[in-house]
Amino acid sequence: MWPFWTTSYTTYTPRELHNQAFDYVVVGGGTGGCVVASRLSKDPNVRVLLIERGPIVDTWLSKVPLLSVDFRAASSPTFKWNSASDALYPSGEHLVSGKVFGGTSKINAHVYTRAVPAEYNAWAAAGRKGWDWETVEPYFCRSETSLTHPHEVYRGSSGPWHNRKLPDIYFKLHRFLNAADSLGIPRVKDIHDPSITPYSAACLDVTVDHNGTRVSTFDAFLPPKITNARRNLYICPSAVVCRLELQSTSSGLKAVGVHFKLESAALSSGECFVSVEREVILCAGAIATPQILMLSGIGPGGYLQSLGMTVKKDLPGVGSSLQDHATVPLIYKIPRVDSLHALESSKLLATWEILKYVFFGRGLLLSPNPQVALFALSKLLDSNSSTDQSAEAANSHSPANIPDIEIVPMPFNAFDDRKLDEADGVSTVCCINLKPKSSGTVRLLSLDARDRPVCDLKYLTNAEDYVVFRKMLRLGLEIGRKCRKSGYPLRDFRVPQSESDEDLNEYIRANIRTTFHYSCTCRMAPLKDDGVVDDELRVHGIEGLRIADASVFPVIPSAHPQAPVVMVAERCADFIKESRS
Repeated sequence: MWPFWTTSYTTYTPRELHNQAFDYVVVGGGTGGCVVASRLSKDPNVRVLLIERGPIVDTWLSKVPLLSVDFRAASSPTFKWNSASDALYPSGEHLVSGKVFGGTSKINAHVYTRAVPAEYNAWAAAGRKGWDWETVEPYFCRSETSLTHPHEVYRGSSGPWHNRKLPDIYFKLHRFLNAADSLGIPRVKDIHDPSITPYSAACLDVTVDHNGTRVSTFDAFLPPKITNARRNLYICPSAVVCRLELQSTSSGLKAVGVHFKLESAALSSGECFVSVEREVILCAGAIATPQILMLSGIGPGGYLQSLGMTVKKDLPGVGSSLQDHATVPLIYKIPRVDSLHALESSKLLATWEILKYVFFGRGLLLSPNPQVALFALSKLLDSNSSTDQSAEAANSHSPANIPDIEIVPMPFNAFDDRKLDEADGVSTVCCINLKPKSSGTVRLLSLDARDRPVCDLKYLTNAEDYVVFRKMLRLGLEIGRKCRKSGYPLRDFRVPQSESDEDLNEYIRANIRTTFHYSCTCRMAPLKDDGVVDDELRVHGIEGLRIADASVFPVIPSAHPQAPVVMVAERCADFIKESRS
């Protein structure tokens, strides 16, 4: 926790790498890219290059769990831009993703969730060979060390990525868990236990180590002892990939190189090139990966032609099927002492919490947002109970039983900028649609790789999403009533006018927000289903090109996506190694 340290990393500029040859080039040093680069470079006989558009950030503030999630700050290493859905969001929805080694795992709420086994069994049932729970579970275990549950067979105990539950429940959030109990949603010890019901409430695991330090995938998989010791691993920060070099072969196309340059370089100058002997692995995320493909002439043919581009490979699925876990918040006033707003109004309290964290690794700076969550299935909700106690509905391995609702209380005002009275704090209860039916698109803003693409989230374009949101809002409001009945002084701040369908629909449209979980823009599916990669993450019709990030999810998983992304990256590294043998 000590705030005064410096760490050095061996890095290279594009100019220093120009015209060199590598066995593997990993494009994107984010959540998945750090894993792939680490696993591949373990073989000293191959040369691996990792290119990331952002810098290496290894400051003390970037490792403090609470402070590192403030991506609204101007200094946060993030991309920030607006959604194209102006009809739905008059002011434009604010989108955010990590621009730093470690990617979004460096700036997110550091929640570790895998999704229930049913999620992956559903992938397998839809034809994704080798993606069932029994196959993917060992990859989750390989990557992690669970500091809270190290002896459970379904948890990892020797992986580089540490996570744990925190020792204290902050801000009286136990009242939320008590309310869930009273509604028939059981409180469980570990939501990753594959034997529990698919509906549950629990304290969440967070990617924080035993010292109280936040652990991104860069920290876990590419610490200095690896990056500085492996002579075969080359790291290039602050460089933007312009396009891939594709070569015609007797069987189609092959990725043979990468064009890239310093992000600060002029549009028409500074471009460098490296050749690739074996494979390029795109790990730039669900927004940038389809952008790079389209800039390389890979994507929807008609669309690329309309931009005057040469179509190298017509793949209609590139940039399509964009999904996100949209949320509609319920916002309540609470005593200021029970919220993070207390830190804003008391310099004495803030100083005390800093000292507790620096010297003991405890206190509010260790607090994640969120810390507890409830998962539910909308199909089981009715006017009388929250769950169906039948054995069939309680089977978390059945593809029919995937949670589509997550309700998360957070002890601050996450989405409302109205001023508060001095004595008031705020609790935001996020009602999150884990299985949206609506999907959007990623398209190019320009042919300059530095420009963020045009992202149209297209929330609520499928009417079924309204049905799920109405059910979860009613559940969230009932939890609020239960908290009041227990004696807690919860007061309405921003809630629906009533629970009629009309008032709930109006509230949903006015308050829907992103949770920054962008996914599915290069889906793992057959070509006929607008798929972009096959079951081994190879891009259809292009040799030597794979994708390992959130863009490959067949559908958005019912989990905070960083753990599923790491699992995908672990699998990708194994697919590559197996292809060499």
